[in-house]
Amino acid sequence: MQQSQAELAALKAQLNPHFFFNTLNSLYGTALLEQATNTAQSIEQLANIMRYTLGEAQRDFTPVASELGFLQDYIQLQGLRLAQTDANRLQTHLVYDELPAQIAPLLLITFVENAFLYGVSTDLDYFIAIQLTIEKGQLDLVVENRLFPQRTAYGLGTGIQNARKRLDLLYAGKYSLTAGPQADRFRVHLQMNLH
Repeated sequence: MQQSQAELAALKAQLNPHFFFNTLNSLYGTALLEQATNTAQSIEQLANIMRYTLGEAQRDFTPVASELGFLQDYIQLQGLRLAQTDANRLQTHLVYDELPAQIAPLLLITFVENAFLYGVSTDLDYFIAIQLTIEKGQLDLVVENRLFPQRTAYGLGTGIQNARKRLDLLYAGKYSLTAGPQADRFRVHLQMNLH
């Protein structure tokens, strides 16, 4: 009896994402038929993000290439909604030497997501700069975004605190993290040894 209930629960858990992905595939097809290229691309990237968070992210560690693909999909999806002008910019520079390495999934997204959450304005100039280099198992991430002094709340820093706790548990003595305001910007700098 317990085994059949566990099997039913597992099948039900698979049904919900399956339905969701089928719906996204239908929307993707409709967007292509309507020649809505940006919409189709957004749906595809959302599907990739969901697939990663439902599957790969459940593991303790994942290949760096998988985590980078996830980050790139997220950045591109966010970038589609932003107007790029001389005053409003999104700059990314991602370098990976493709040497085999593992990383805890969803570890870096907190820093990138915060930049889009707090560093974009619809009525003021903004910038977001994301630089990530992974060479010989050494990760170096710098994320910067404009600070908006007139905003009274920038969140409670829960995401960064949680990321720091994960780093302490998984990479104790193998990382350094600084995060905070610097003049007109918020800056995060993470260095990690992935070995």
